[in-house]
Amino acid sequence: MKRNGFTLVELLVVIAIIAVLVGLLLPAVYGARESARRVTCTNHINQLAKGCLNHEAAHGFFPTGGWNNVWVGDPNAGVGRHQPGGWIFNVLPYIDQTALHDKGLGKKGTELKNALMEMVQTPIAVMNCPTRRKADICNNVTGITMNNAGKPDYYCRTDYAGNAGSYGKNMYGSFPNTGKPDFDQKLATGQNWPENPNHRKKNNGIFYCATEIGKNDVTDGLSNTYMIGEKFVDAKAYNGVNECRGDNESMFVGHDPDILRWCYGRTAEDYDAVNNSDALKGLQDLKFETGEKAYVNEPQFYMPPLHDINNVPKSFPWQNYFWRFGSAHVSSMNMAFADASVHSVHYGIEGQIHALLGSRKDGQMIPDTKELK
Repeated sequence: MKRNGFTLVELLVVIAIIAVLVGLLLPAVYGARESARRVTCTNHINQLAKGCLNHEAAHGFFPTGGWNNVWVGDPNAGVGRHQPGGWIFNVLPYIDQTALHDKGLGKKGTELKNALMEMVQTPIAVMNCPTRRKADICNNVTGITMNNAGKPDYYCRTDYAGNAGSYGKNMYGSFPNTGKPDFDQKLATGQNWPENPNHRKKNNGIFYCATEIGKNDVTDGLSNTYMIGEKFVDAKAYNGVNECRGDNESMFVGHDPDILRWCYGRTAEDYDAVNNSDALKGLQDLKFETGEKAYVNEPQFYMPPLHDINNVPKSFPWQNYFWRFGSAHVSSMNMAFADASVHSVHYGIEGQIHALLGSRKDGQMIPDTKELK
């Protein structure tokens, strides 16, 4: 009797064909999903940049850079250089997050600290790139205690960083007055601190410690200056369980590599040629003047953006990575300029061009490049 059915060979051939088709289809599906995620990331950065421009329109300057990593934003401290929180905290009212910004408004003491702790534990979707991770809470893996928000078990992080410039990174912000500020006393008396003149002279980005930088200070032009971009993160730390320097703080802190990145370095740990004796000699001979043309031609100090990697090599100083822009996208990162336009910046961008785009006031022409779209 004749039976209808497939032979084993025919079945294996069919399975092989299906496997080949699936193999051809999966990259296309992944590519489509990544394209959608990238569009979302672009929209996030664009929204943040527009928020910063609206802040500038309302107050005459972009959101301040805050103090440093042991202070978070406080709604009772205004918007200027006396505000301990950085640009992310200060842009909240301009990205439809006024309620979160104002959690501690009018409160003092323990009640204020509890409100600020609740604030740092609230995720915001616009602060994260969906290619890397969703907006969520992360463990306080380093056990950091914040002066005005205590020591939370967890808080939320960001995938975006403000442009701190290319004069040479300054990791931790110095306070705008001499010594540690007595926050409560200054706030109670309404006293404001004068601007440190060295901040404006030596820092050439949009955000840094205690900034009040406005459009008129961006003399290179808003369309020629970085404002906000994606930041490099060690891929092993995406889930918040492992530590990643530059991604281990609350997103509401002040001047810190968690919310700021640089385009140019100035110490032995900042450049790629760490073991290059000629580069070391160049480092020793280099003089940092207030002018900028003297230093952007020193290639050993360039800090171009990086694609996320898993487990940063221990042989490289961590500063070489965690003060840079970068992203989880394959070939390029998203960067908003000071006019809120968003461009793709390729990881292979020439170091000098990247450094020039990081400065708001170098006065130099930027060459045409295919590395920037």
